[in-house]
Amino acid sequence: MKKTLIPIGLLGAAALFALRRLQLAKSYDGSGLIPRGDKISLALYLVCALAAVLILVLCLREKPGIQSPAKQNKLRGLLAVIAGLALLASYLPPAWEGGAKLIVLIFAFCASCALVVEGLYHMGGAVGSLLGGCILPVYLAALLISDYRGWSHNPLVADFCFPLLFLVSAMLASYHLAAFRVGRGKRRTTAFFVGCALLFAGPVLAGGGWRSVLRALAVCIYLIAEFFPYLDEPEPLPEPEPAATEEPAAAGETAEADALDAFDIPEEIPEAAGDAVTEEIPAEELPEAAEDPAVTEISEPAEEAAAEIPQAGEEIAPEL
Repeated sequence: MKKTLIPIGLLGAAALFALRRLQLAKSYDGSGLIPRGDKISLALYLVCALAAVLILVLCLREKPGIQSPAKQNKLRGLLAVIAGLALLASYLPPAWEGGAKLIVLIFAFCASCALVVEGLYHMGGAVGSLLGGCILPVYLAALLISDYRGWSHNPLVADFCFPLLFLVSAMLASYHLAAFRVGRGKRRTTAFFVGCALLFAGPVLAGGGWRSVLRALAVCIYLIAEFFPYLDEPEPLPEPEPAATEEPAAAGETAEADALDAFDIPEEIPEAAGDAVTEEIPAEELPEAAEDPAVTEISEPAEEAAAEIPQAGEEIAPEL
C-alpha cells in the first residue's frame, strides 16, 4: 500500500484538477448553469468515482488491525509545522472582514497552534497527545457546518459537492489519525479516508480562492506527513506462550487443601507433651487378669437367674 495509495490519490487529484478547470472554462453556459449531458462534467464524475472505488479496493486488500504509534522523525515534524503555519495564514485579518464566523476563527487558531506544537514534538522524537490530534477534526467539523450554510443556497451541486466531500474525508481521516497516538489506530480505515481526502482536494484546488487553496494544502500536507509512517506493514505481534496445564486434583483433596489454607491448619498435628497415647496392644501381650472375688459373687446369681428363664419350645405354666 505504501507504493500505491499516495500515488493513486495524487494522480487522481491531478486528473480531477484538470477536468474541473476545464469544466469551469467551457461547461457553464451564459446563465451560469451546466447543460445536461455535458461530456466534461460526465468525465469528471466518472474519473472521481473510479478513483474512489480503486482506493477502496486497495484498502480492502490490506489486513484489518490496530497499530501502535510510529517512530517520529524531523521531516514529519517539519511538515506538520508548515501545515499549521499555512492554516493560520489563511485566516489573516482580511478574512475577518469577509464574514468568517467567530467560532470558526477560534477553532482555526487552536488547530494551527496544535499542528505547530505537534510538529515540534515530532521533531524532538516524542509522540503527540490525543487532545492535540483531536483539535483539527473539530475545526474541520465547524468549518463544514459554516460553509454548508452558504452552499445550501447554491442550486449547482457541482460547485460545492467536491468541497463537501473533501471536508468530510479530511475530518474523518484526522479523527482516525488521532487514535494512533494511543495505540488504537485502524490502518485500513484511516488509509481509505486519507486517500479520499487527497483525491477530492484536486477539484477544491481548481475552483477555490487562494484562502481555500491554502487551507486544502495545509490539511493535505498534514495528512500525508501523519499517515506516511503507517503505510508500511505493521510488525506481527508476538504470540502468547501457552499456559502450563496441570492435572486436576481430586475433589476431596481440593476441599481438604482449601480448608487447611483457609484456617492455617497444618496437615500433621504434633502430639502435645503429657497427652495419653492409645495404642492397640495384641492379645498375646495382655496379662491374665486376676480373679476378683467381688466379680465372682456377682456372676453366680446371674447364672442362676439365666437358668430359670424358659428355653424356646418349653411351655410356661400359668400362674395360679
